[in-house]
Amino acid sequence: MQFLTPRSSHTCKTRHIRCDEKKPVCTNCERLHLHCQAYELIIKPSPWCSAPAGALSSSSRVQPDGSSTGKVHGDASTADSNGASVVTPESIWDVFNQIRVPNGGTGSGEATTDGSHSPLPASSSVPHTRHSPLDTVPLTAEMAHLLAVYRAGVATWMDIFDHGCAYQREVLRRCLTSKLLLTSICAFTAKHLSLLRVPSGGNPDLNAPDWAAAAARYYGESLRMLIACLSNNRSSQSPHDDPLTAAMLLGSYEMIAAQGQEHRRHFHGAMVLVKTHGINAQSVEGLDRANFWIYVRHDITVALINETKLQVSPKEWNVKWREGESEEDTLGNQMLWLVGRAIDVAYALPCDLPDKGVSDSERQNICADAARWLDSLPLSFRGVKYGELGDDHGFTKIYFAVPAAAAAMMYYHLLHILLYAEPTLHQPSWATQVQDHASEIANIALSDLPQSVRSFSHSPLFFAAKHIKGRPKTMLLGLLEDLEVQHGFSTRGWVKKLQHIMEIVS
Repeated sequence: MQFLTPRSSHTCKTRHIRCDEKKPVCTNCERLHLHCQAYELIIKPSPWCSAPAGALSSSSRVQPDGSSTGKVHGDASTADSNGASVVTPESIWDVFNQIRVPNGGTGSGEATTDGSHSPLPASSSVPHTRHSPLDTVPLTAEMAHLLAVYRAGVATWMDIFDHGCAYQREVLRRCLTSKLLLTSICAFTAKHLSLLRVPSGGNPDLNAPDWAAAAARYYGESLRMLIACLSNNRSSQSPHDDPLTAAMLLGSYEMIAAQGQEHRRHFHGAMVLVKTHGINAQSVEGLDRANFWIYVRHDITVALINETKLQVSPKEWNVKWREGESEEDTLGNQMLWLVGRAIDVAYALPCDLPDKGVSDSERQNICADAARWLDSLPLSFRGVKYGELGDDHGFTKIYFAVPAAAAAMMYYHLLHILLYAEPTLHQPSWATQVQDHASEIANIALSDLPQSVRSFSHSPLFFAAKHIKGRPKTMLLGLLEDLEVQHGFSTRGWVKKLQHIMEIVS
């Protein structure tokens, strides 16, 4: 076992600001007269890891909350084969901020301090990650374990609105010949496992692997390979799916770890790849289409927690629906399109919709489209109530034959809360409807649902808890907290925001 000291102050980390790491007290804490808290962690390598325990000190630095700095070396940079300095990326944002993506797009769209973009050197120390069909990537026992956990767990989250199961099937096929995809999957899955905690009263397994350290190791390695892959392919016609899929997996890693304004920029690079390659709702190739809708879901989540418009307007999604659609995954994506439109109306800036009449008209149009969507649904899509009608809070569980239907119905009710009550209640007469929709979200959330739906329920749960009246508010807050404990999806951002709202109201 080895003790590692995080380089930055935990006080700065909890305040979500950058630390200059000055010792013994960093500049931020010194200026604000705060206690500059630093502490040590015991890093226990995974039993599957073939690397010696000491290697962890040079491969990752893990914070006390289970997150990672993402640095894969002790220094901020490494050298390529020509001796040139290559900055080690700390996040997806850094990857796209350092290079130009394929076909001339820029990763971040932002310039460096001298006004120029910062391209990666032509030569990279990381080899190309695509192998021939006969040359599979070597697997360790730890990797095989993470792939199995991925396939049965987080991959089903990704495929919630994709009956083709691209992330459970195609991505797993490709990772056998793509080290970039393999390490990205391992990073995402290990981070998920690191977030799972023993419920109150449970007995922790003292022999359990330290998945936080493993996640940091795979994450850092994936970032280096992604930046090399994009740099090597930026002037070629090489397939774009692996870098985009890796960006979505690593973005998901960052998303399940925490949500906030900083994560809005992490998906900017994925947005650039999506736009550069013309990927949209009509993309024919299965993985392109899957990646597009996963990007949309991430964009929706970040917009909701920050109460901002989407980075890519639904007008640009190239959405076309056929009459009489019956597939639950496609109907779920239709609902995401309606929710995206509702977000852009609810959180529009005054300059976007200067005429209140235009805003009200768009709200009515979205409500009308949502009503048509509901009327077109197969009877089985809406679910069947079961058990005793009404618990202590008046809620009733609902059974759904297909998980995608349960997720879509939660977002149907969320859509109406957004249109009626965000950021404030628009008409007093809508207050009753807001309570009805919040209660329906609670009905679904309290039902027996698979993990793929649970992981998809954080946004509807937050807004239902925010607007519902009385004792159920505390119960829904508990469900939101349980998402992290039981399912490994960080909800701390949502919980803190809801607790703050409850404090103001009380």
